[in-house]
Amino acid sequence: MKRLKFSLRTQKEIKLLDAERILAVATATSATALASKKRSLIIRSGGWISSRAVNGFVKRAKQNDNNNKDEKKNNNQDNKNNKNNGNNDTGKGKTVDAQITFYDGQSLKNSACYGINGIRSYDANENDMIAAMHMNELELCYECIEIRNPENNNSIIVKVIDKCAGCPPNANNVDLTPGAFQQMADPNAGRVNVEWRPLDKCPDKGRWPIFEELDKHN
Repeated sequence: MKRLKFSLRTQKEIKLLDAERILAVATATSATALASKKRSLIIRSGGWISSRAVNGFVKRAKQNDNNNKDEKKNNNQDNKNNKNNGNNDTGKGKTVDAQITFYDGQSLKNSACYGINGIRSYDANENDMIAAMHMNELELCYECIEIRNPENNNSIIVKVIDKCAGCPPNANNVDLTPGAFQQMADPNAGRVNVEWRPLDKCPDKGRWPIFEELDKHN
């Protein structure tokens, strides 16, 4: 009889050790692994841990897992956004609200940015992707700007090569060739609201003169 009592006590102690081991491991176990351990456990006081208590522990562990996953996901998204921002760096400046008009005929001849300082003269044609702007001197010569029409989202890149005598000094307006204007809006409109931004440099290819650098170094 005493031997049987010893055997039962030993089994209880073994179950107690198993319960403590499972609870200790549970703190470092993912919710998925912990869910497989949903069973009654013996604790030191001799009572049982209910399935509800185990479910509560599993729920908390699962919430922690989800929080960790969300944090990792957010970090990955931030890294992706930073990478995309770096890849999308176009070197464009601040957007300016303005209006576009167009000029043609004899006004296109003898562009102000050419025929000076040893640079050959240039007569623009009506399909060139060039622009004239108000300039005090020639400070905007050879700069490229990107123009966008908010109404239809059409956009073009033009090179500034001429002064615009009729452009208001503080309006940032751009006078285009008929061909360039037509890509932005109906020429019958005459004057259209747009926005434009300066580029760090002109694209390698475009319908505009490029010989000024060569002439400067000759």
